[in-house]
Amino acid sequence: MATWAVILLIVCIMVPIDLAIVYALLRGPVDEIFNALHERHPPQEIGTGAMRHNFQSVKKDIVNMGWCVHFAVDDAFVHIMPAAVLRWCGAKASSVPVQLVREKRASTRLPEIAFGEVTLAVPAWVLREAIARANLLNGSGA
Repeated sequence: MATWAVILLIVCIMVPIDLAIVYALLRGPVDEIFNALHERHPPQEIGTGAMRHNFQSVKKDIVNMGWCVHFAVDDAFVHIMPAAVLRWCGAKASSVPVQLVREKRASTRLPEIAFGEVTLAVPAWVLREAIARANLLNGSGA
């Protein structure tokens, strides 16, 4: 058998196996994090003037999902939108009211934030922006 045929055979066998392993490893955390949020806080339309950053990192316990989530913060909600790889694993978008966003553990880079009932380590800008928008919403004017 030619060398190129052996390489092609190995690739055709290993790539599907690797994809199945990634799917199996991500399915549990996806259900625990994103689908739990989706059930309690279904997605809403993103308001005008929202601050949005794509391909952000999220961490839950020992599961780190780098470059897998898009965030947008508008006057009423923190919108959490999984990237394609997480949607492939069944993740669904959610919109958590800014009033429910609370800091659980301080950090300059990835603070732990409670989004209602679910706690995630997310980029610090999400917390800063959510607190600022919640203060404006409540009339505190911070």
